[in-house]
Amino acid sequence: MDVTYLWPAIHDNRASKIAGTDELTACWPGRAAVPGELWPRLLSEAARRITIMGDFGLPGLVCDLPRLLADKAAEGVQIRVILADPHTATNPIDTARAIEAEAIFPPLVDHGVTVARYPGHLATTILRVDDDLIVRTGIDGYPAAFAPVIHLRALSGGPLSRLYLTSLDTITETAMPITSTMRAVA
Repeated sequence: MDVTYLWPAIHDNRASKIAGTDELTACWPGRAAVPGELWPRLLSEAARRITIMGDFGLPGLVCDLPRLLADKAAEGVQIRVILADPHTATNPIDTARAIEAEAIFPPLVDHGVTVARYPGHLATTILRVDDDLIVRTGIDGYPAAFAPVIHLRALSGGPLSRLYLTSLDTITETAMPITSTMRAVA
């Protein structure tokens, strides 16, 4: 048994502290283990950009997510959402999530949010808020909810954050924008 279980007061003395030069700030064994307050806090504190690639189930994690994103866009925050195409989903759960996202995000185009549809499968989900990256990379044979989630700080020399930011750029280049006149079709 870990000593901090028996004597919780000594936990703070044993816990590692995140330094300003650390790229990896946290890791959780699945989405359910991510502190619930992290999602709305990151999004509400965004000052420059929010990019959502794929599905973390954010509409279920952040109360009134569409309104929050529309308000942030009105404040001048650059917001980009990249959706998975429901027609390229590899299983019924991903198809259902993609169809749900098609109902939530495209109307935000009329509020200054860039929404695009990626024509391939998105195995990795990325939430970028300013210099924070929350990343979930799929694990074959397991539902996405059980894939580890990592919290990175985008640093200029950070190899992990650079890898995920390059992936995000590549997906963005090939995603097809949704315009206000194009309506989502499930």
